[in-house]
Amino acid sequence: MSVIRILYVEDDILSFNFVKTFFHKKIHEKVELLHARSGEEAIRMIRREDIHLILLDYFLPGMNGIEVLERIKAEKGGIPVVVITGYGDEKIATEVMKKGAIDYMVKWENVEEIRKAIESYIDVARRLHNTQYMEHIDLGRKRDTMSIIYSLLKNAVGGAKKTRLIYKTNLNSKIIEKYLAYCMRKGYIQARGNKPIYITTDKGMHLLKKIDEVEHLLI
Repeated sequence: MSVIRILYVEDDILSFNFVKTFFHKKIHEKVELLHARSGEEAIRMIRREDIHLILLDYFLPGMNGIEVLERIKAEKGGIPVVVITGYGDEKIATEVMKKGAIDYMVKWENVEEIRKAIESYIDVARRLHNTQYMEHIDLGRKRDTMSIIYSLLKNAVGGAKKTRLIYKTNLNSKIIEKYLAYCMRKGYIQARGNKPIYITTDKGMHLLKKIDEVEHLLI
């Protein structure tokens, strides 16, 4: 992917211009920064544009950040979303993470830390985009694929770093990234933080239960 397309959902044009300048000066990636001034506009844009990453301001006119996040996940669940606010509210942070955001940050609190975080989010977006072909796994590999996905989901129930998942599944780093990206696109696993902890979602837990039921029938 040559250009990362990032949608910044922010009603304040001055904040958007600041972020645009920040990306130009601090982010050493080919980035196209798009702008939506409301949750409604953001939904319309993800329907017609190929968006790889969303930066979502929490305080918006009409729908707040959590409501917009829910709509985005319902429309395009595979797009990673980072929620941004001007206040360090732990209650909001907990809620947006439960709703599927990959991270939460206080608006431009520490420029260097923000730069590192955004570069990590861009990396997540790139990996997700580059592994779309995993949705077309050939029939001959489906049994092995299901075993790997089951192992990932099982070991990520309480949250796990990639190094632990590599150890538990006995896969190399390149292969496990493809499966993690596939599970994230499908909503089975959620990555949290700029040094990701991978966590099995409610949807992933439901899949685990179904696989267990099938395995029980085959005994």
